[in-house]
Amino acid sequence: MRGDIGMLPMLTAANYYCDDMNVNMVIADRLLTWQTDGGGWGKDIHNRPDPKNDQKVLIDRAWDAKEPRSRIVDQSGNETGTLENGATVNEMILLAKVYRETGDRRYKDALVKAVDYLLDMQYANGGWPLTYPLLGNDTDRITFDGAAMIRAMKILSLIERTEYPFDYVLLDAVREQKLKESLQRGFKFIECTLTAWGKHHDPETDIPNHDEDRVYGEAVSTNSQNNGQLKVVPENRYAEQVENKIIPLADITADTLIVVAKDGSGDYVDVQAAIDAVPADNTKPVAIYIKEGLYHQKLVIPKNKPMITLVGENKFRTILTYLDITGTGFNGGSTIVEADDFTALNLTFANEAGAIGTAAALEVRGDRGYFEGVRLLGYQDTLYLNSKQGGRFYFHDCYIEGPVDFIYGPATAFLENCVIFNKRSGGYITAASTPKEQKYGIIFLNCTITGYPWVKDVYFGRPWRDYANDVFLHSLIEEGVIHPQGWHNWGSLDKEQTARYREYGSYGPGADIRLRANWTKQLSSDEAMEYTAKNILSGKDGWAPTIKRNVVMR
Repeated sequence: MRGDIGMLPMLTAANYYCDDMNVNMVIADRLLTWQTDGGGWGKDIHNRPDPKNDQKVLIDRAWDAKEPRSRIVDQSGNETGTLENGATVNEMILLAKVYRETGDRRYKDALVKAVDYLLDMQYANGGWPLTYPLLGNDTDRITFDGAAMIRAMKILSLIERTEYPFDYVLLDAVREQKLKESLQRGFKFIECTLTAWGKHHDPETDIPNHDEDRVYGEAVSTNSQNNGQLKVVPENRYAEQVENKIIPLADITADTLIVVAKDGSGDYVDVQAAIDAVPADNTKPVAIYIKEGLYHQKLVIPKNKPMITLVGENKFRTILTYLDITGTGFNGGSTIVEADDFTALNLTFANEAGAIGTAAALEVRGDRGYFEGVRLLGYQDTLYLNSKQGGRFYFHDCYIEGPVDFIYGPATAFLENCVIFNKRSGGYITAASTPKEQKYGIIFLNCTITGYPWVKDVYFGRPWRDYANDVFLHSLIEEGVIHPQGWHNWGSLDKEQTARYREYGSYGPGADIRLRANWTKQLSSDEAMEYTAKNILSGKDGWAPTIKRNVVMR
């Protein structure tokens, strides 16, 4: 399975991608220098011989700020970008990948500039030329040659649908709308104007060049047949570790239902406004249905508003995210849940800080929190289990990613059938700070421990506080992901005497337990039977998270 993880869609320049993230970053930094003022890139910079050293290609170095970045300029002397041979799209895909992993704003700025370039490049009738700015020659024609127009629409579609490697906030609302309109024009051009696709079409008449008999009909599907999405030949791409799901509004039944929609079709246009509308000290469950969209705002569910459920329309396209860079290295979280009896279903919590510093996508402080089918996207400290009063949390069929300490805190959490995705070698999944008097910390049952193909020697966890408790049961561990010792002592021999780290029944190509640290424990089958959601989470009030829900879905 890991062979497909991390592969990039649409990437045809093989030397733009390798398993070493450090190499990717070096190439990305060079690409920033080769981007034209208009936002595109010239043809074949990944394999064009370097005039300064014929043993190398241009991308083996940065632009020298003197030579032309493109081989072609328009009549005003402006350097042109192009879609020929995958140019501009290749560069955008790699930059998107590196931005996703690092959070470096330089890459995001370059991507936004490239999106502007593609939008400016499009003709009013919906087609794309091969080169822009226009040159007054054959490259001005709308072209399907080399799938140029199709690739432009495909990458815009990935951005519009927030699909990997664009599964984060990239564009502001104005650009989002322009992108949607651009795709609509493109589909209209394909669907309504043409019955077949030649190599090139006249940008004014839309007529194919009849001297060219090659036809490109297989690359696209019509609006009516495919809901306005491109239908493409399958390519290697990032493995979707959690299956997407659509929950229609009509399937939700709740005592009180509030609808949030960015387009104004609901009760509110932002999520915090809907939360604010819930009466303080409410005694009945409230469901907030969130239509798909990127909701860029800091969210707080206060302590005096229990029994709130957030339901996303589309797991991959209902995204709650925020960016709060403090300059201290400890950045602001995106969503903070202080209330008890909170539920989240079928949506994405994210934080955009990346490698800039710690920043939680989700921080939970209450008790009896239930999460099903959610994605948590972040870097360091993605999920903060920050309930110091014996809070209990249940996660089922969730996807959680990060490189360092990305599941951490003092609370008791039970994670079942989840995907734990590691983004860096030598990292740590957990950093539990379980209190001495608290029996259970962070428990994983039937989870998949995976990561990018190059990721190796990740530790299950390290003890943030002395009595940290982790238990991994029946974990599918991908090859090479977990360090043979399993856990790290965070540089403290004393913590080896107090930390409570347990494992049972790990399997898969990376599940060799022979070299586990001798201060951790392999459970017997009888001991492992203790670790059920009921035993760990029921508490004095008998909470049963697998059956108690605040909403009913058909």
